[in-house]
Amino acid sequence: MSTHPLSDPTALMAEYERLRKRVAQLEDMTQARRQEDELRTFKLLVENAPDGIGIADTDLVLTYTNPAFAAMLGYSDLVGKTVMEITHPDDLAALNVLAEQVARGETPRATVRYLRSDGATVTVHASALALRDGQGNLIGYGSINRDITRQLEAEESLRASEQRNRALLNAIPDLLFVLNTDGVFLQYKADSSNDLLLPPEAFLGRKATDVLPPHLAEQVLTHIEALTRTHEMQTYEYQVVINDQLRHFEARMVLSDDDVLVLSRDVTKQKRAERERQAMQEQIIEAQQATLRELSTPLMPIADGVVAMPLIGTIDTLRAQQIMEALLQGIADHHARVAILDITGVKVVDTQVAGALIRSAQAARMLGARVVLTGISPEIAQTLVHIGADLREMITKPTLQQGIAYVLEQRR
Repeated sequence: MSTHPLSDPTALMAEYERLRKRVAQLEDMTQARRQEDELRTFKLLVENAPDGIGIADTDLVLTYTNPAFAAMLGYSDLVGKTVMEITHPDDLAALNVLAEQVARGETPRATVRYLRSDGATVTVHASALALRDGQGNLIGYGSINRDITRQLEAEESLRASEQRNRALLNAIPDLLFVLNTDGVFLQYKADSSNDLLLPPEAFLGRKATDVLPPHLAEQVLTHIEALTRTHEMQTYEYQVVINDQLRHFEARMVLSDDDVLVLSRDVTKQKRAERERQAMQEQIIEAQQATLRELSTPLMPIADGVVAMPLIGTIDTLRAQQIMEALLQGIADHHARVAILDITGVKVVDTQVAGALIRSAQAARMLGARVVLTGISPEIAQTLVHIGADLREMITKPTLQQGIAYVLEQRR
């Protein structure tokens, strides 16, 4: 009778041992394949990483760099170069500090500048770590480098822009207010006088209707509504009392993103200057009119008790009154007994002019003076007859010369 091999304990143990070794061999092969897959995946990630990754030995000679690191510095390959060669001279001291920190088991991060192949500078944010063998001995260094050159340039450009904007803002002589579209004050900048209707804590964060005089609050909200509806700049003027003084302001309102920007300029001095200029202009005009009145109604003494007034141009109601006033004043001032009115230079004589001459003669008679009218042309004579002018109060002569001769003859 034969015996099954597995019924023999010795044979059973041998078979078990064989199977165990086979399983162990298969596990080792599976582990190896798994490790190979993981290594392949890791290498794929490193090779395609956007950050520069490098490995250096203990002498800081690069033994591996991924494509991103080489491209970052403008090289086709960095292997064989030392880290010192690609580091900016001013950052070598910082590089030594990083190496010491890594050797102590730290994982430092720092900003480092590298030199490109063309001499340009690349600024990176670097993370460094130690590479050790199975016994824990340091065998090299690893680093991950993120290029922040453009980021820093953008930040510097932004800082410069902010400084320029701040300088421009400070140079603006106007008041500046930022409100939201509901009319709530968000920010402000005072003008050079630093005078405000209210202290900042009284209006910041509050609505215009709660802190401003009603008429001004209504102006602000009305223009905010028009601005948000039309997106067109709003301009308006307003007056407020600051430090017991009425101040005049000109405001310009524009949209700034979702906020409302109001530039307000104190024009009190300009308004005062305009009023003074206007008053001066009125004085000048009045003085000019007075001079014109004198020129348009000249009165000249030509002999003792005799004055003459040559009239030129058009005679209207105002000038007729001026003629009478000047004539009567001249008669009184010169104690004249005879006044000669010469109308040679008057082109048109109508009922109004004739009436003015007659009234002047009548008024002169009341002061004891006679009026001699000279310079009557044939045309004017016809006009006077046609309109029925009654010149009985006056003596008439064709020319001024004849009128003067007549007066002097009567004095003999």
